[in-house]
Amino acid sequence: MQQVQYFQPDNIIFTGDLFHSYENQEHQLFAKWRNAISAKSIHLIKGNHDLLTNKVYHELGLVVHENIYADDPFVFIHDLNTMEENAPEGYKISGHIHPGVRISGQGKQSLRFPCFYFSKKHAIMPAFSKFTGFVVIEPLKDDNVFAIVNGKIEKGENTTLVKIQ
Repeated sequence: MQQVQYFQPDNIIFTGDLFHSYENQEHQLFAKWRNAISAKSIHLIKGNHDLLTNKVYHELGLVVHENIYADDPFVFIHDLNTMEENAPEGYKISGHIHPGVRISGQGKQSLRFPCFYFSKKHAIMPAFSKFTGFVVIEPLKDDNVFAIVNGKIEKGENTTLVKIQ
């Protein structure tokens, strides 16, 4: 909510997997949040875990897209691997694989973090929940990866983006 109030976006776009189960308490919390920002347009590109009926999504105030949503110069899709041949041109933004990166030390120790992954043609968004895993990616030379590293500060939790490549 704070990010929406601060940045004042015209649209909020979810690239799928908004809810991983049938109706539960999260839907009620989402409905309360949605009512607080009712003037905003919220789009959902349905993912493989979006199991609710379109009627429920519409009741939650979402504009539902079955496969793809284009808003020039961007094309939003849940899974890049399911991109149709006749998909609109544009920079692709997807979710689905929940990318992560492994950072290794000089010894055998390593840490894994969720990350944002940017190539010249597409971006893959991280999972934004604590219960969702991620797939460690191997970025190409010209790609940009930003790890999401959580740390503590005196007044609560802070999330830091660390550029890996």
